[in-house]
Amino acid sequence: MQNRSHKVIIFLLWFIFAGLAYAGALDPARVGMGARAIALGRSQAAARDLFSTFVNPANASVLTHYGFTSMYGVLAEDSPYTVIGAGFPIREGTLGTVGVSILSLGVSGIQVTTFDATGRAQPISSFDYNNRLLTVSYGKEINPRAALGASLKYFSRAFEGQASASGFDLDAGILYYPQKNLTLGLALQNLLPVDWANLSWSKTREDIPLNLKMGLVFTPREDWLLIGDYDSAGGIHAGAEWMVKKFLALRAGAENLPSGKSSTVTNYSLGVGLRYAGFNFDYAYYLDSLISADSSHFFSLSLELPFRTIETPAILPARAPSQEVAPLTRVEKKTAVITKKKAKAPPQKKKVLAKKKTIKKSALARLTRYSRR
Repeated sequence: MQNRSHKVIIFLLWFIFAGLAYAGALDPARVGMGARAIALGRSQAAARDLFSTFVNPANASVLTHYGFTSMYGVLAEDSPYTVIGAGFPIREGTLGTVGVSILSLGVSGIQVTTFDATGRAQPISSFDYNNRLLTVSYGKEINPRAALGASLKYFSRAFEGQASASGFDLDAGILYYPQKNLTLGLALQNLLPVDWANLSWSKTREDIPLNLKMGLVFTPREDWLLIGDYDSAGGIHAGAEWMVKKFLALRAGAENLPSGKSSTVTNYSLGVGLRYAGFNFDYAYYLDSLISADSSHFFSLSLELPFRTIETPAILPARAPSQEVAPLTRVEKKTAVITKKKAKAPPQKKKVLAKKKTIKKSALARLTRYSRR
């Protein structure tokens, strides 16, 4: 039981410090969407992959294949953090791409205790804490240099058996390509007014704070990628990725976050990525400099399904059934030859032939009359 209480205290400390860094309701997506992003210092505003779609929805515009992705990690030693997502390009992305993700963060078995007559703490019940986020995103390229996107988010928090709250909000984002090897990203997160969008508890409400996130991706060479983000909450994120081979990537990142009103903390991360036949496996290790127990391992598995090009075979004209033709008689052959000659004869010759035919008929008529006499 003591070990369990120790884990709960660690989780609550992590929750308090996260709340100091980001005032208002805790957006669980701030932990990081995908092991690749966590390894790159949690930089995602312009990352151009499926997971980054749920941070800046304009990133959905670069997806041209159906994709499925998932991530698993553990915070504060005993708080599972999972994400499941999918991307659905419409007509290979020409009409934009829709993305859907479900994120879950929580801790189970939180003990409720009381003190007995001797002053010892005695458990009387327990409950679970869950923090979930459902995101539906859409992004589309509006011209060769820019893309826009929007996300609708539904928040759900619950101390099961105690209290629960839910609410929704909206994100908007843009990607801009000033040159071939540079991408700029801007995301406005939780932009709806607090009167419309908040977490509504039974007796109170909790605001969802507005956050502005800016980022860039620079590729000085085909095998190197440099990425960085800045958000209005005061966080600075940076990372680098080296493609050692087409199937192998090495990553490193760092971030500087506010840990109080006048102090900051720097955290570090490392990671590796493997690609094979449409499968992507990513691993990240996140080193928390403030709470050592919150240093965690994260794993992601993704799948891309290329579109199948179905070729329709050419439709050949149907052949008429073979019919047996009786051989022509001698008279029929002669008639056919004459008809053919008439058809081929020039107009002048046709007139001559017609004249000859008339003469023959006249001669025949005279002979007939003479024979009757």
